[in-house]
Amino acid sequence: MARFDGKVALVTGAARGIGRAIAIGLAKEGANVALNDIVSVPHISYSYPDSEKKLDATVKEIEKAGGNAIGILADVSQSAQVADMVNRVIKRFGKIDIAVNNAGILDHEHFLDLTEESWDQMIAVCLKGPFLCSKYVAPHMARQKYGRIVNIASHMGLVAGPLRVHYVAAKHGVIGLTKGTAVDLAPYNITVNAVCPGKTDTDMATLKFKADETFKQYERIRGAIGLFPERDKASPEDIAAAVLWLASDEARNVTGITLPVDMGYTVK
Repeated sequence: MARFDGKVALVTGAARGIGRAIAIGLAKEGANVALNDIVSVPHISYSYPDSEKKLDATVKEIEKAGGNAIGILADVSQSAQVADMVNRVIKRFGKIDIAVNNAGILDHEHFLDLTEESWDQMIAVCLKGPFLCSKYVAPHMARQKYGRIVNIASHMGLVAGPLRVHYVAAKHGVIGLTKGTAVDLAPYNITVNAVCPGKTDTDMATLKFKADETFKQYERIRGAIGLFPERDKASPEDIAAAVLWLASDEARNVTGITLPVDMGYTVK
């Protein structure tokens, strides 16, 4: 049997990058998968107008390979939309066993230029989003006495980098959320863990920033590198492999941990 035969998984931010790799990985190993994404986010310098198209394409790819999947557009920072999303997954598949809180945004702003709107939006998506998704899936998991929640944090949840105070704060918060919920949900056989990707080859890591002076400034002062500098970045599949292990019964005794997949960036 595959590791996730008979399991149902919800993956947010699944139209591309890490989320897409996680959803495909879960489906390949037998899970029924609900994929979530959103089209645009205010107060950041980019959007993904093709998210719905990419979400549909990934659903079709999974189905063509013999899997079972649905796509749901929803804003993870909005309580009503998250509640509706979870209800739709339950209605379609009957349960949720695995929740991967991957949806996130990234922007580069110096603290002296950081607006309240940008701060609020970052916290809403990157910290409130995992809270809301966990809040709405946890009661279903508690009733069935089984659940796996995996939060995608960041190496910037363990250290700090320039020009992203709001992102660093949100991702540090995700690690705190992971530890706190791991304690509260342990009596229900629900594990909660976090994966902290380092530099990863995704659209979000490159979109607009490379031509942006702010990004150039960030690159100039970033300084620290990982232990494997020849590995410029991880692949989405590298991150997915860590998530799939934490979501599996192989990791049934693991909860509340923070697992960096960052080429040694945070060792120093």
